[in-house]
Amino acid sequence: MDIPIKKMNMIESNKPRKIWNYIPERDRVIEGLCRRMAVFFPEYFEKKLKNPVFFVGFNNSGKSMVLSGLKRQNRIVMYPDEGNADMWFDGYFPWMIKQPDVPPIWCNPENFIDSVLGSREDNYQRSRAQLGAYLWLIGGESIINDSGMLGGLLPDIINTFENPKIVHFIRDGRVACYLSARREWANMMRVPDRYQSAGCELEFEFVLEKMAKYWSWTVDRISSLQNKVSSYIEIRYEDICCDLHEQTRRLESFLDLPEGVVRKGFSQNIVNMNSIVLSDITESHIQIVNRSLGRQLSNKGYLQEENVREG
Repeated sequence: MDIPIKKMNMIESNKPRKIWNYIPERDRVIEGLCRRMAVFFPEYFEKKLKNPVFFVGFNNSGKSMVLSGLKRQNRIVMYPDEGNADMWFDGYFPWMIKQPDVPPIWCNPENFIDSVLGSREDNYQRSRAQLGAYLWLIGGESIINDSGMLGGLLPDIINTFENPKIVHFIRDGRVACYLSARREWANMMRVPDRYQSAGCELEFEFVLEKMAKYWSWTVDRISSLQNKVSSYIEIRYEDICCDLHEQTRRLESFLDLPEGVVRKGFSQNIVNMNSIVLSDITESHIQIVNRSLGRQLSNKGYLQEENVREG
């Protein structure tokens, strides 16, 4: 066990390792290596994790398009997968494949997260080791992990990871939860019996209401922690669309990156699609959504902005 570790120390470096650019299917190969390294040498590789950054927030909130803008720099590496299946929700994700004895997270987030936490015994050592192994293999000064489900585990991440940086992405909840509900409802129609056995009703209105409550729960959970972590920033989808330069500058400053490096990853400004999605939502569906997330929409300024536009 000591021999491999001694060899590893011989090639310690923060510089990006360009050799991976020539490896076919590099992400799949590296992820496989990271999982094994984390299992066999957890103590060693968790110490290799430096300056972790977590992109959190509800689905369809702009995380992916910002990550694409970060791919042109080398100081911060990006873990190529959300890591939900192994680092964070092992045994619970993908829900349909693992079939845990709890409803999906969007249906009952408190129950889902409590069950996940009850099954963890390593205090996230494997997660730290897996991210540390990736950073060590690729080379870099910091690492980003992006997961739409990670908000539920954020209190534990803040307590168990050293000096994490949190980037919270948020978008008008009516749009974010409606888009997510449509996708999830389509998944349910493929295997309705499985969802029904977990207590999920098959009507779209049920999914939409649960998704809206999940959005509210996620926003409350993440926002309540911003004063408990030393490095926190909130990025709004609408602000990215309105002033891409300013929002990428804020993110670059937060991540200690040279100005302009993130902006260069965008070929053009982003078009705000909220109005198009909102026009597609029926009035009855809007009422369902508003009942569940009206307070959070108001707290985050979305209802005030709408009143200004109408005025």
